[in-house]
Amino acid sequence: MIVSRSASHIASMLSAPQRINALAESLGEVTKNYGDDAIDGFLIALKNWFVQREYGAAIELVGYFQEHGRLPEIVQPLQSGRRASRAGSRNNTALRAA
Repeated sequence: MIVSRSASHIASMLSAPQRINALAESLGEVTKNYGDDAIDGFLIALKNWFVQREYGAAIELVGYFQEHGRLPEIVQPLQSGRRASRAGSRNNTALRAA
C-alpha cells in the first residue's frame, strides 16, 4: 500500500524539486514505520512501479538515490542582470549531483 501511495504521489509532481520532496517524505514514512532495513526493498518496488508506467524522471530520481544513497541537490539557474519570470525560473530548475 505504501509503495503505490508514494509512487502515485511522486508521479503527480510536476517539477524536480517537488518530486525530490515527495520522495524524501516517502523515505521518512518508510523509515518511521518499517525501519532503515525496509528502504532498499521499498526503492526496488517503487522503481518497478515507475518502470511499468514509464515515468522516466521518477525512475532517474529513485536510481540516483539507489546509486548515491542521497537525494540530488537542486540547482537554480544563474540569472543575468534582470529578473527572470517566475514561470521561466520554474521550468529551468535542474538536478545536479553533488
